[in-house]
Amino acid sequence: MRFSTLLLLALVTGCAPQPGAPVLREVEPAVLESGLGGLLQLRGEGFLPAGPYDFDRPSSSSFTTVVSATLEQGDARVELTGVTWVDPQHVDALVPPGVAPGLWSVRLITPRGVELSLADALRVEAPFPDGGLPDGGLPDGGLPDGGPDDGGAPDAGPQPCQTLTFHDGDGDGFGVPDSGALLCGPGRVLVTGDCNDVDALTSPAGVEVCNELDDDCDGTLDDAACGDAGFARLPPLASTGADFLSTSAWGPDQVWIAGGSLLFVHDGDAGFSDLSANCPMGMNAVWVDPSGRAFVGGGNNGVGRLTTATRGAGCAVSQLIPEPVAGLVGFTSPDGGVQVEAVLRDGRRVVAWDGVGPPQVVGSPLPGGFELFDAHGASPGALYAVGGTTGTPRRPAVFRLQDDGGFVSEVLPTQNVPDGQLHGVWVVSPGEVVAVGDRGMVLRRVDGAWERIAPPSMANYTTVRAFSIGRFYLSTEFGYLRQWHGRWTLQYTDQVPVRDLTAYDEEHFWLVGDNGLVIRGPLAP
Repeated sequence: MRFSTLLLLALVTGCAPQPGAPVLREVEPAVLESGLGGLLQLRGEGFLPAGPYDFDRPSSSSFTTVVSATLEQGDARVELTGVTWVDPQHVDALVPPGVAPGLWSVRLITPRGVELSLADALRVEAPFPDGGLPDGGLPDGGLPDGGPDDGGAPDAGPQPCQTLTFHDGDGDGFGVPDSGALLCGPGRVLVTGDCNDVDALTSPAGVEVCNELDDDCDGTLDDAACGDAGFARLPPLASTGADFLSTSAWGPDQVWIAGGSLLFVHDGDAGFSDLSANCPMGMNAVWVDPSGRAFVGGGNNGVGRLTTATRGAGCAVSQLIPEPVAGLVGFTSPDGGVQVEAVLRDGRRVVAWDGVGPPQVVGSPLPGGFELFDAHGASPGALYAVGGTTGTPRRPAVFRLQDDGGFVSEVLPTQNVPDGQLHGVWVVSPGEVVAVGDRGMVLRRVDGAWERIAPPSMANYTTVRAFSIGRFYLSTEFGYLRQWHGRWTLQYTDQVPVRDLTAYDEEHFWLVGDNGLVIRGPLAP
């Protein structure tokens, strides 16, 4: 009787077996190249969160997962960045570029403050020591100059040669200073001096802007005359309960803001104007063309709406479409005008709409069980939409939209990607995309495949703005604005959820969110 009672109690309370004593067993990969750095997966058991945690119902738990990790070699010590608790058996961490070759021990401090160490767990190697392969041979039978081999096929990757070159991982033409080797071919350059080989916008030829980065690699963050006074929350434009969901800028001091039944425009010295009258309900997307005309989308209850708005006249008559809008993006047409692509929640599209006349809806709905939340593109032929499944558990999804209205489902990584949906996407180029979503999901498409970037936290990310595939900004439901440029930095924090951000450039941001939230920055002092 007592055994039955205990078993029933365990089933009702959802009590699950607890991990064993804390131990760090291995790191993956065990070998990294010195000039590159990369993502490490620290694996073991007993990486217990601090605070009450129900392993059967983690979403209803209240816990802290702050962790830290270092590499150690004698007296040398390297702090790892982006250290992220994934689960009680797994922590992710980023090794910065330029770690000296040799064997390094890994040290991890768990959320409960337990210090774990694994001796000689990571070997850091210089690329092709002494300018050749360990056995003195040539890769793939290639010629020393990196030319075609005896079969006439081009060699794969850098080849040993007599010229000292440097590794260029981001393609900006500048190499990592400590990556010199007698190698020629792809990814090798003659010029060194790159201080961040993840971000192509950072190099000795980079343009310095107010972003708390050393864009031109001169050793100074920003310039002395930058005058960056940070971000600030503006007085709310709407009453409590009115949420802004989308924003789009067409100048440093010119921006549209939309959400629900509210539409505002800020036009330089004229300040904010309320143009909500006669606008549709359920507005959740806005895109503005270079002239300042806004395209607005939204909808609810299975009915979508599209309209335009101008600074002087407000909203035009709404056009009905079959489903609410998930995302809007516009492009300059060959005749100098603009055309807008609207991606609907179910995957259908409005193509080449110029704001005049009924929108043309093309394509077929996505398979059942999917919904979309955002879309972006580098051109009408390079459009991506993000969302996820609607069942349990929810899983992320990315679709590459085709010119004929069809779609291709992108293959996403599954390892270490949490359950949840994607809510923001930015397309840098047809093959370079960043997407963000629930529970710390940060995914990047580069070199034809998607990869996960270890996040700074397990927060729900709402939107992203990328300036290159190696530099982007994202916002969270907790009101954070973070920057990634090979490592994470915090730009701004607020207690109100941020739902969207726009940036005319890196020196002119607008963030909007719940309860009429508007944040602007960086500001002049």
